[in-house]
Amino acid sequence: MKYPIDLQKRIYSSIVPVKCGDEKGTAFFVTPDTLVTARHVVADKEVNGSPVLISTKLPVLCDVIYIAAEGDNIDVVLLKCRDYQQNDSLRLLAAEFNEERQLTIIGYH
Repeated sequence: MKYPIDLQKRIYSSIVPVKCGDEKGTAFFVTPDTLVTARHVVADKEVNGSPVLISTKLPVLCDVIYIAAEGDNIDVVLLKCRDYQQNDSLRLLAAEFNEERQLTIIGYH
């Protein structure tokens, strides 16, 4: 999918790798110091207290400020960076989902 260059820059600079114990995934900034990632990525934090780190130029330690319950239908976690702020972030949309809406997912493998 083609985006204007300024939007591409914001998208790619808002997405960072996240690691917790043996799990790796992707997180994205929704404010300068708050990120969204998947619950399963930070499961080791709940099980054995592994730190949650995002990769910027240097590793950044994050606190879990919200984690969906294991039985919930959502796989979401909010992270708050300690002593780090990102210039670019992607705002979350408050829109009703419909099956015709085109979505793009960008992340790390």
